[in-house]
Amino acid sequence: MAYDAVLMDRLRMRQQGKIKVPEGIRFPERTIPEPKPVPAASLEERAPGWIRDSIDHPERNDILIPAGAFTGLGVVSAFGVEYAPIALALGAGASLYFLNRKDQRFGRAVLLTLISTIAGIAIGSFIAPLLGAPVAPEIIAAWLTFFVLWLTSSFLR
Repeated sequence: MAYDAVLMDRLRMRQQGKIKVPEGIRFPERTIPEPKPVPAASLEERAPGWIRDSIDHPERNDILIPAGAFTGLGVVSAFGVEYAPIALALGAGASLYFLNRKDQRFGRAVLLTLISTIAGIAIGSFIAPLLGAPVAPEIIAAWLTFFVLWLTSSFLR
């Protein structure tokens, strides 16, 4: 009888809110275990190793210094069509320097510079006549090539 009296006294105290009872015990019908969300893998985590090794997370100076160099070369190429090839050659050299400076792999830097220069010239040669700008298409192609070189030298290793 004493045991029942203690249990009834505890029940009364719980009902009055004098004893703190966890929600799972207090309302057992409400406790439906929620599935734990599985964190989705980011794009970088799902990428193959060789792509993860090629992408760089540059600091501010690693973006701004090449941007200044390629902008300066874009201004030089704007002086005339005869200056565009010289500026492109200097841009390829600058890209080679910036890529080689990151992890001292000269062969990879040459390959990335060559690919980005060819891609930039191809994209620029295709897009420049479509724009119909008052600037010569060769200069617009050079500017787009400088942009591709900047992307490569800033965000790839």
